Amino acid sequence: MANNIVLDPGSGGDTLATFDDGTAEHQKVLFEFFDSSAAVLVGKSTPLPVDPDSITAAKTSLATSTALAATSSIDLDSAQISSGTTGQLIGLMIASSVPLKAVLKTVLNAVESSDLAVFFTQAANNELIKMPSKLFFTQAESVTVGLDGFRVTVTNLDGTAASDVYCTFFYDEV
Repeated sequence: MANNIVLDPGSGGDTLATFDDGTAEHQKVLFEFFDSSAAVLVGKSTPLPVDPDSITAAKTSLATSTALAATSSIDLDSAQISSGTTGQLIGLMIASSVPLKAVLKTVLNAVESSDLAVFFTQAANNELIKMPSKLFFTQAESVTVGLDGFRVTVTNLDGTAASDVYCTFFYDEV
């Protein structure tokens, strides 16, 4: 039952809406946000806008390998995640003159995770791979010795040609 509260009851001031949960009266509060030109009341049809992909501290890290032999694999690692932060992978750019298989992993204390995602690239293309959300693939920094970051294991799918391979990691640190 709402009893409401009248401000300055002696002079008939404004009334605040309340809700009684059986143990106490609680003031009802409405939230608004500013959307381009007007205040918008938060509700089911107009939820509070939140962007989970907003960037806090954008980082890039380039890893390369020269002359990856035909049908061979190599690990390409991001830079170390900064102390006290968590890396949140935003995307990868993978390039080579041969088709590649790329397997994404995280690395904690120099120990890689199991395979998290697999991508295939075409020859002579820069493949930009955007993650569904930066919250999908994350890695926290650890004070223990060893890399804390992201790893892509690339395999040269060409049966005859060696190629340089490149991987740029795009991530946020929060």
